[in-house]
Amino acid sequence: PTPPGPWVSGCALASARHGARMAGRPGWHSHKHQLTLPLPPCAALARTPQSKVSGLLSARGFNIDSLTVSATDVKELSRMTIVLVGPDTQMEQATRQLEDLCDVWAVVDYRGQSVLERELAIVKVSCIPPPEDDAEATHGGLFNRPKTPQSYEEMMTSHFHRQAILDIAKMFGANVNDVGSESIILEIVSWTKRVDAFIRILQPYGILEAARSGVIAMRRSTVAGGDDDDNDEAKTLVDMADLPPG
Repeated sequence: PTPPGPWVSGCALASARHGARMAGRPGWHSHKHQLTLPLPPCAALARTPQSKVSGLLSARGFNIDSLTVSATDVKELSRMTIVLVGPDTQMEQATRQLEDLCDVWAVVDYRGQSVLERELAIVKVSCIPPPEDDAEATHGGLFNRPKTPQSYEEMMTSHFHRQAILDIAKMFGANVNDVGSESIILEIVSWTKRVDAFIRILQPYGILEAARSGVIAMRRSTVAGGDDDDNDEAKTLVDMADLPPG
């Protein structure tokens, strides 16, 4: 039998190829959709519910953009948040197939609702300015420099380089979690588009390492006297919160 690892990887590759082929067809409009699944904890099960869900989505050719699993305030429940990329018809099919899994207690679809989504990212950025003749460094490559004592001019150059990074972090509301002589680690918690913009802006400064947690989502609280029907018209407009600061 085929080992589970390569099988799942092959399904994921087939899913990506399927999405690439369908993207060029008329009427194919791809969107991101958030789903939340309450699941039992996996400690007492032979095959985890998380692996069943991810295996089903990959085998059916659904494009998984993000998948996170965490504990909840209820000991008997875990919470899985999935972000799928595809048209509405494909998302309806995914919802029905997930509901058929015996380990899935419910499938919460956030389409057409006001949702609060957040993602954590930690980014390690070099405090050493990239060399002007190093094209790879401007695209976030590693700086393989000998660890020798810096001269005063080099320290001042590193200082202004580090200060520019801190200014960007302040504009995005990111926190400084670690500072060293050669690198600095920043932490940002925000929605996905803002995290994407944060990482893109930091790339010319030299990203040494980056890690992202994946999306978690929750339906926003309603306000008394508000009309939820107005949200459909608002979604067709540009949301200023999706734009980078400045």
